[in-house]
Amino acid sequence: MDYRGLTQADVAEIFALDQRCFPVGIAYSAEEIAAYLRMPGFHQGCSRAGRLAAVLLSALGKREGRAGDPGAPGPAKRQAGGVAQPHQAPRQSIGRGHVITVDVAPEARRQGIGQELMRNAEAYYRARGARGMRLEAAVNNAGALAFYARLGYHMTRLLPGYYAADLDALRLELDF
Repeated sequence: MDYRGLTQADVAEIFALDQRCFPVGIAYSAEEIAAYLRMPGFHQGCSRAGRLAAVLLSALGKREGRAGDPGAPGPAKRQAGGVAQPHQAPRQSIGRGHVITVDVAPEARRQGIGQELMRNAEAYYRARGARGMRLEAAVNNAGALAFYARLGYHMTRLLPGYYAADLDALRLELDF
């Protein structure tokens, strides 16, 4: 396994993996993936035999918010800066790391890759003074919800219609 940073050159491969991992309405477009990769944050992939087997995209978040919310990380509003300045109290400056997506190819699941990506992202944000992590998961994605619970994430909020009019999400958080 080879863990590495992700760049714009990876957009097509990330897009293909995301389409395999999530249904229409949850999977991201290539344009959204490209926009997320331009945002400050932690973007890492795991390659096996020269192909991406898993990716994690995340962003620095200054305040809590839903995708599309003016204060939330997302393609609609790129966060300016985001890294704590030396004279600022770090835990007040960046809030939480926001996991945008974790994609693990079906044939690569249950091998610890997703956990390794999550722990790497947590270490990245912890080192930058974040107070924790947050993410959203579909209420019907039992596998993902169990995975995040094993990593210590807890539900903080129900987000009605987050993915579609008939599909809610749960906001999950981990405190450092």
